Amino acid sequence: VYGGQMIDYRKSEEDGSITYSVEASKRSLKDALPEMKVTSRMAGPHQMMINIPVFVDIPIAEERGGGRYRAWEFYDFGVDPSFPLDRPPTVSWSRQGSVPPFTDKMNSQEAVLKFSGYRVESYEELPDRMRMEVERAYPLFIGAPRDEKEVQEIFGKR
Repeated sequence: VYGGQMIDYRKSEEDGSITYSVEASKRSLKDALPEMKVTSRMAGPHQMMINIPVFVDIPIAEERGGGRYRAWEFYDFGVDPSFPLDRPPTVSWSRQGSVPPFTDKMNSQEAVLKFSGYRVESYEELPDRMRMEVERAYPLFIGAPRDEKEVQEIFGKR
């Protein structure tokens, strides 16, 4: 579904709240998805929870069956605001909605996808099995883009 994805965050000058918009599918959907506020709260003295809901509602190319792909995504980040080295930030992501077009062999029209993880400082810190899969199937993700210009070269201009 996504040739690339970028999330733009903006801080309101009026109330300090943070909103975002998503660009996806070769960065062509800027401002096509609803904006929602990012919320955060402390969960005890050493854990800040940051919640980012995203509603996905994008067209599916006719050659892939047409229609729309709709789902709710929830990004939940956990971080100790003092950033101790032994407690890296964590993330949990879940998506609930219609199955993505690339899962056409599933016998369901609805699904829940979920993953969780934690921050590492370098690619070398990833588990061996994950590094092997990235190198085999997703070599573009071995390193981060140098800058926005490189992202545009890879995924196309806005």
